[in-house]
Amino acid sequence: MVQGGRLLNAGIDIWVHINCIAWSGETVELDVVIPLDDIHACTVISKVSQACSRGRKMRCTVCSERGATVGCYHGKCTANVHFGCAVRTGWRFFENGMVYCEAHGTGYEGAPRIHDFLVARSVLLERDEDSLAAKALADDGVRIRCGSLTVCTLGEVIHDRPRFHDKKLIYPEGFLTRRHFWCVHYLRRFSCAICKGILLGSGGAILQASTVVSHHQRPLPNPCLVCMVPCLWTM
Repeated sequence: MVQGGRLLNAGIDIWVHINCIAWSGETVELDVVIPLDDIHACTVISKVSQACSRGRKMRCTVCSERGATVGCYHGKCTANVHFGCAVRTGWRFFENGMVYCEAHGTGYEGAPRIHDFLVARSVLLERDEDSLAAKALADDGVRIRCGSLTVCTLGEVIHDRPRFHDKKLIYPEGFLTRRHFWCVHYLRRFSCAICKGILLGSGGAILQASTVVSHHQRPLPNPCLVCMVPCLWTM
C-alpha cells in the first residue's frame, strides 16, 4: 500500500511524505531538467515551508490529529485532512491537481481521476538552503564533523579588508579546524592538527597550521604541518 509514499527531507529534522506534500493546497509542482552527468527531468515542489507551517496548526477533519494539509477545492468546504485519511474516506483526486471531498466530488465524474499514487519520478523539494545553514550554525556550540576533521568555527569574512581572499580561497578571520590522528613520533598517542585563519595587520591573511600531541608537554622535534580542508570557503 503506497498511501503517503516515500519520505523527502524538507529541512532540519523535517521529513514529509511525497504524496502528503504534493497534494497540499499551497504547493506548486514544476517540471525541470537538471544538467547532471546524465541529464534527466525531475519535478520540483515549491512552497513546502508554507504547507508545513499550516499543517502544524490544522487538525484533520477525519482523525482530529494535527498535520492536515489536503483541502477540498470546493469554494465553501472547510474540510482539511491528512492524505491517508482522504484516500480512506473516498476523497477524489484528479489529474489536474484538484481534490474534492466525498460530499463535493460527485459532480466531476467525467474528469480523469488518479487511483494509483505511486510516484516513481524524481522529485525535489525547494528549500531555502541559506536559512537552513544559518539555523544549523546559529548555536556557537555547533561543531561540524567529517571523519576525524572537526570544524570548530567557520569564522567571519571581513570583506572590507584587502586580500581577504585569493583566486581559489577565502580566509575568514577566526576559522578554526582540528583533525586528530595517530602520532608518528610517539606510539599510543594522538596528534591534533590545528588550522586557524588569521588576518594580518597589513591587510593580508594566512591559514596558520600547527600540530600538538595530546597529553604531552614537550614540543615535537619536527612538528608536522598537516594540510587541512581547502578552507571550506572555496571560491
